[in-house]
Amino acid sequence: MKDDWELATSSSKKEQFELYKKYNHIVMQDAFKIIADFDICEDISQESWEKAFRKAPFTRRNKEFIAWLRRITLNTAIDFRRKHKNHLKKISCYENEWQSHNSALSESFEGYVVSQEIKVAVERFLYGKSKVLDSKEREVLEMFYVIGERNYQNISKKLGYPENSVRVYKSNGERKLLELLEKEGLL
Repeated sequence: MKDDWELATSSSKKEQFELYKKYNHIVMQDAFKIIADFDICEDISQESWEKAFRKAPFTRRNKEFIAWLRRITLNTAIDFRRKHKNHLKKISCYENEWQSHNSALSESFEGYVVSQEIKVAVERFLYGKSKVLDSKEREVLEMFYVIGERNYQNISKKLGYPENSVRVYKSNGERKLLELLEKEGLL
C-alpha cells in the first residue's frame, strides 16, 4: 500500500481522491478555525489541495504529509483573511446555513433524542459568535458530534491533546451545552 506522499505525487486522480477523502475533514476544520464561513472554507480547502498536489513532488519529505498539508491550509486561510480583512466578517456556520450541508450530529445527545431544533441549537453554540465553549471543548465536541469521530484515542491524536483531557473537554462541553439547551427550553 502506498503512503500518503506517494498518493500525493501520483498522477492517478483516483489515488489523489483517496487522499482527499482521508484528510479533507481536517483541512476543512483547520480552515474553519481561521475563517468561520463554510463556503469560503470549501474554497480554501480546494486551493490547499491544489497547492499540495502541485508542490508534493518537489517537497522534502522530512515530516508527515498531514502536518505539511495542515500548514498549507493554515497559510492559505491566513493569506485569504489578510487579503479580505476589510470585507470579511467572521460569521458562524449557523448563519451560513451549515445545517443545510447535512452535518452528522449524533442522533442522541447524552441520552436525549435530538430533534432538528436541538441540532440547530447545538450547532449555533458550537459555531456561533457567543463564546459559550472554550476552543478545546468546541474542537472535541466538533470531532465527536459533527465529524463523527467516536474514538477518544483518535481524537486525542488528531487534536494533540492527552486522551484524558479529551474526555474532560467533552464532558465539560456537553454539560455547558445541556445547561444552555435547558435554559432555552429545548430539553
